[in-house]
Amino acid sequence: MRTEMRSELRAALLRLSLAVLLTMVGALARADAPPASVPLREAIERAIGTPACRTDADCASLGLGERACGGPERYLPYAPAQVKDPARLRALVREHAAARRREQAGRVSHCAMQIDPGARCQAARCVAGEAKTAAPGGLY
Repeated sequence: MRTEMRSELRAALLRLSLAVLLTMVGALARADAPPASVPLREAIERAIGTPACRTDADCASLGLGERACGGPERYLPYAPAQVKDPARLRALVREHAAARRREQAGRVSHCAMQIDPGARCQAARCVAGEAKTAAPGGLY
């Protein structure tokens, strides 16, 4: 009976060790892979291109990503008139926000809101305006 129990215990420990090893290998493989949002962000940046402008009116800012407590993670300056496929850009922005939500699921955020800095024309290129972060309650 004792020999039987030892054999069962060894088999159970072997199964447990194998499960732990497979879990660790899976976690390492996921850690090496870039997050799903990265290629989407790159596609958004390609769709925007180099935002050329003549005046501030040619520029706008685009909210990108999603913070855990709401609002974009950052803003990109762009020239809306230069975007060849605005519908595709909007779809990419939505997909990117969804990917960031999935990547951040269960994480804690400081919940400071990123305020839209706007965009302006500087040296014939759209650039971000002054970035500000609001603490909870709307204070700067």
